[in-house]
Amino acid sequence: MKFIHTSDWHLGNRMYEIDRNDEARKFLDWLKEQIVANGAEALVIAGDIYDKINPPNEAKKVFHNFLASLHGTCCKNVFVTGGNHDSGDLLDSEKQILSSLNIHVVGQISNITPQDMVFEVLDGDGKASGICAAVPYASESELRTYFDEATEAGTFSDKAYGALYSRVLEAAKKLRGDRALPIIASGHLYAKDLEGRRQTLTENDKLDDGIRSLDVVGNLGTVSASVFPDEFNYVALGHIHYSTTVGGNKNITYSGSPFVMGFDETNIERYVNLIDIQPDKNSSSKIEFNTKVSKIPVPQTIIFKRIFGNCATARAELEKFIKNPPQKETYIEINYLPENGIDIHYQLEELIANLPQNVNVVSWKVKTSEDVLKYGMPDVGMAELKTFNEEEIFKLLVKAKSPNLNDQEIDSKIERLLPLFMEIANTQFNGDGE
Repeated sequence: MKFIHTSDWHLGNRMYEIDRNDEARKFLDWLKEQIVANGAEALVIAGDIYDKINPPNEAKKVFHNFLASLHGTCCKNVFVTGGNHDSGDLLDSEKQILSSLNIHVVGQISNITPQDMVFEVLDGDGKASGICAAVPYASESELRTYFDEATEAGTFSDKAYGALYSRVLEAAKKLRGDRALPIIASGHLYAKDLEGRRQTLTENDKLDDGIRSLDVVGNLGTVSASVFPDEFNYVALGHIHYSTTVGGNKNITYSGSPFVMGFDETNIERYVNLIDIQPDKNSSSKIEFNTKVSKIPVPQTIIFKRIFGNCATARAELEKFIKNPPQKETYIEINYLPENGIDIHYQLEELIANLPQNVNVVSWKVKTSEDVLKYGMPDVGMAELKTFNEEEIFKLLVKAKSPNLNDQEIDSKIERLLPLFMEIANTQFNGDGE
């Protein structure tokens, strides 16, 4: 079975009022080309199709036109799941008519059973080549349907999601029967132990909280890789905007968003994942498979750039656009360090007016300190901090607040205090009311 995994399109997004519909159309045209070129028989979209619960009509038109364009191609299956930005009701309102085209939509998890989330993946001859468990975003109240106090120790999220995916797997295995078919799953959530974030996010990256923030701290954060049973041959996740694996497991991955959703994301490479699952020829079991995951870089049709520094630095960077005009539409944020006696807006006004027509400064932000955290942790940027779990944040705080201790003393302090901290954190996250 071969398919493409993507997520977090956020159709209808208007970052700084930029019309991005043409950018979305070009991406979807490219995505169709990749589906055909790679012979992908299925497409998995792991949530956040739209940017808002009530997306503009043009965004819905872009999405529907893309789905229609897949008719007659090698892609015989599309699996669409709702994300936290989507309206589950809106997505589900179209599921009946779309299912006739083998486009399976699961907008929300309420009022459905695990059996309603599992589907056959069909090949070009109409024969089943796999099973897909399409699991959408779940709120805390929806997850409580699956939460069992009697299960072994763990956070609320791990207990609830563990039970959910176990039940979904059982439904998928029942649908598979004795056929030699791989099983894949999707999800829209935040998992911990993400790989590559320290390499992906640079020390200068700061989070655009007003544009997009990651749901890290709270009842639905930091889900362990262990909640996904090993019998899933691949888990396609959405919610994180950069490409990464969970706990080092290449078969549990985020594809990341194909689009820049904030200037904090300008340095992140964009991908869709191509998944090829084939029988394991070295295994005597007929349900053992090998999963190959390949990243396909997404071409960027719009350029977003963040300029850091003082007035002289910003001037030098802007002058480069005048000397070498870009071919693509370019949007700039100037993140500047204030200087006494210098009005940077006035100093750059004429220069900005002379920029090429396709280059626009759309955002100004004041960089008040090189230490963006203000908590004594100068080596960690806000964008990276937003991806940390509670344990990692606690360890950073202990180190930051213990400048006079050596490494051995700090480790001893962490070892002594961490269990108490995690007990308090888990009690709060479990919603026990204690």
